[in-house]
Amino acid sequence: MKEYIMEGVAKHNRKDDLWIAVKGTVLDHPGGANALFNFMGRDATEKFAMLHDDKVITKYASHTVIGRIKGQTPSLEL
Repeated sequence: MKEYIMEGVAKHNRKDDLWIAVKGTVLDHPGGANALFNFMGRDATEKFAMLHDDKVITKYASHTVIGRIKGQTPSLEL
């Protein structure tokens, strides 16, 4: 799995180029929840957990998971 640093994730902070980190995993444009736009380029683990369970990421992993945060062990079962 490709590794990214948070500074790299932070560069993807527009609605047409949105990356977030959730539980050590990097997601590319994870979906339509407007609440996630507040976390573009940042770690959205806490907000994501309030809205979804881990199965949501697993369901769409092939389309959204692009890597992991360097130095972190992802806590998702993909």
